[in-house]
Amino acid sequence: MSDLTRIEERFRMANPIPDPANPPLSASTAAAALLDLEKRRGTMQTDQTTQVPTTVPPQKKRRLVALTAAFAVVAAVAGIAIWLSGSGDETTVGSPRAVVEEFLAAARTGGGSAGSHLLTPEFREEQQDFENALGVWNARLVQPEECSNTFTARFRCVVVHYTDFHEAGGLSPFEQTMTFSVNEAGLISDIGFSVAEWDTKINPFNTSFMSWILEAHPEEAARMSGPPMGDSFNSEDAEIALQYVDEFVAQSDLYPEDAY
Repeated sequence: MSDLTRIEERFRMANPIPDPANPPLSASTAAAALLDLEKRRGTMQTDQTTQVPTTVPPQKKRRLVALTAAFAVVAAVAGIAIWLSGSGDETTVGSPRAVVEEFLAAARTGGGSAGSHLLTPEFREEQQDFENALGVWNARLVQPEECSNTFTARFRCVVVHYTDFHEAGGLSPFEQTMTFSVNEAGLISDIGFSVAEWDTKINPFNTSFMSWILEAHPEEAARMSGPPMGDSFNSEDAEIALQYVDEFVAQSDLYPEDAY
């Protein structure tokens, strides 16, 4: 069987019931039709070649940007969490806890201005007179227990406070709570003071001394800003109080108390 006959036979098999309006193809016509079909198929295959995009579609770009932004936020939050968890680490140089402990270590050696380099300039200026006054009294403290965290950069420390002035009245040492706030620069921005027996022992002693000196030495009392450890307490107040405290105690029926 010739090739043309085979081609014609294939067309008949593909169309077993021919349309009367379209008579069967001859062998030569079928061959020509088949050749034209092959050419078209080749063209279609060439035209349908998939093109690889060189740019990311807009929708995928938006997803990529969103994922990148989300990752950045997670990384930032993780970084803050690490900083917060490490801020209270005792071994970290310059951490809030290390700053507070350095300040207390300086205060143990005596002198009210010890550790003042660890204060912010504003707070140091605000406390300067009070700290200088405590220095006149040879103020010093003992820290019997470790400070506790109330917040990441806030510490509560219970100390035992000594002063020469209160020692004369049998009231030294006395317990005091100090609350430290440390800023991001690693400096103490505030210290809160709370004396355990301020209302029952320390303040009554201070005000009793002031009442006494107003009568016994009015010229010296006039030089003072107010009772010892008052709002305007300064080094001159401390010097006068320390100079006359023994005389006050000697004339008092209440002092000295037994130290505790």
